[in-house]
Amino acid sequence: MEEPTVLSWEAGAAVVPPRLVPDQQDEEQLRLACRLRDCRERLGLPQRVAAQCLGIPRSAISGIESGARKVESLELKALAALYHRPVGYFLDEFPDEAAPEAPGLRVLTVAYLGLGHADRERLTDYAELLVTARERRRILSTKDA
Repeated sequence: MEEPTVLSWEAGAAVVPPRLVPDQQDEEQLRLACRLRDCRERLGLPQRVAAQCLGIPRSAISGIESGARKVESLELKALAALYHRPVGYFLDEFPDEAAPEAPGLRVLTVAYLGLGHADRERLTDYAELLVTARERRRILSTKDA
């Protein structure tokens, strides 16, 4: 059996069993990779489209999803936005049921990605209008009660 590795820092020292941290990181990396791939596939997005949205090569998406390439924090933030999930969803901060699939999300995402800039702005404006109208109805219904 290998001797434990001692890591030192200013506040003191910690004993880390050999390979415990790397194995745990490998496992977390694979869970992250699987979640990213699953979300992309559920939305029906090809790797090429996800890569274009992030401005990285398709091979980078492939590497991230296979666990061969680590995802950078800003890439994860962009992927989370693209896949309509909080960043914490990919980092095991939420249970799976805390981020349910929204009906029609795939259709809307694919349609949005196929629109030009002006149409995307109009669609976003319409979505904001719907949210505002829903909030107004909620406020009015609480006043009547």
